[in-house]
Amino acid sequence: MLPSNEQIKLIFNPCITKGYVSRMQISANYGIGNRAYSSVEFNPKRIALEFLKGPVKSNDANYKNFKAFFDVKYIEYNEEEKLKITTNKPELNCFVPATLNNIIDIDIKKAKPLIFEPLNKFEIEKFTIKLSAQEIESFFGIIANDASITIDYNNDKGKHQIIGKSDYLMLGGQYACGVIQISCTKNNNNAFKSKQNQATFTIDELKKELISKGFERLNFDYKAVNEELWLTFFTQ
Repeated sequence: MLPSNEQIKLIFNPCITKGYVSRMQISANYGIGNRAYSSVEFNPKRIALEFLKGPVKSNDANYKNFKAFFDVKYIEYNEEEKLKITTNKPELNCFVPATLNNIIDIDIKKAKPLIFEPLNKFEIEKFTIKLSAQEIESFFGIIANDASITIDYNNDKGKHQIIGKSDYLMLGGQYACGVIQISCTKNNNNAFKSKQNQATFTIDELKKELISKGFERLNFDYKAVNEELWLTFFTQ
């Protein structure tokens, strides 16, 4: 379980077939008198990160929890008692469909694991995501760089669906945040129409619905040149 509060479960043999023996090559280096040269290297062909806590849930009835599967070269356990995951072929990675607070559905295309590694603060600032130093330090999870997004919400006209995308999502065992880009046009009444399915909505009604579902630190920014509404969010 990672880290000590057991947010995420690291699985070395996620695709094991019942009845067959699972094997994994392990090598160790021990620095006599100097721990800086001590390390253990695991060589599983594939791993999975299973989210045991936090807002990221499975949106697939076949999986109790959200899981991210990665093709890896090796995993190193270093002298600082930390794991470093080195991935191999990204095209072989796959992800269980995810949902946040039963309103935002996420279909991840590309992502990377981030376990015991520093976050790229430039990306966080680029997307105006507001995180404290403690939140940045405590993040364990994955960074999704390509995902399809569906937002299901209600207004006085009934149920609606907004289709979007994302090129930066932080999905962790304690919290989730990121940016969603919605391709849409804006009229003179500050209403928006999705280019994907012609759904109409306003920022006020969408914001109200997201807040009611536990989202916070919301920011909306319409990029007129690209005709995109950028939504940044945070939820625990």
